[in-house]
Amino acid sequence: MAGCMEIANLSIQTAPSNQTGNNKHKRIQICALIAVIILVGATTSLFFFSSTLFPKSKPNTNALSIGAYANYYGETAVLGQTVGMQMREEIVELNSTQVKILTHVTINSNLAGKLYEYQNTSWMNITEKNYNTENMILLNKVQENVNFPNIGNRDCIVYEYQSQMGDTLQGTMTVYVDKNLDWPYEFAFDVTTNGMTIQISLLIQDTNVQGLK
Repeated sequence: MAGCMEIANLSIQTAPSNQTGNNKHKRIQICALIAVIILVGATTSLFFFSSTLFPKSKPNTNALSIGAYANYYGETAVLGQTVGMQMREEIVELNSTQVKILTHVTINSNLAGKLYEYQNTSWMNITEKNYNTENMILLNKVQENVNFPNIGNRDCIVYEYQSQMGDTLQGTMTVYVDKNLDWPYEFAFDVTTNGMTIQISLLIQDTNVQGLK
């Protein structure tokens, strides 16, 4: 029977009890690393909405409406395993000053199956802009025309962040946001924790936001 450890309030399945100590240690390392990455990713994706999705006129799109969603996916190699991450962001409630965002994340390994599943809803203020968070500081913000696979070229605002989590996590995260629709196309992570480095990009796969894909 699989055990379970809690990392930053995230429920993560660890190795079965009959695994060797070395394999179990590796799987725990994978879970710990992913937990840190996802925690930062979920925080930043929610922060994105609070900093950019203002109640502004969007007559030809449903970008700021209940039910608007986007699904993201990426893969990376961690300790000899291919680890895939899927993330969904969806607006579930909305008023003149706040938006409620549902974040749902699943992590799977080609060797171990499902490692992790996380879901959270949070209210975000959409009347104030603040580009920095408690754990991440904005390093750079530029406008670029970016080519995305299966999408094409899009005008984006690119936000680059530096971790402020001390020894827990070091690295950067880059978010590519559609200039006009204020939804992200991609989240790119390059981070190190516990002596391990991981690079992963979560690219938009499908969405019902008109004009986003």
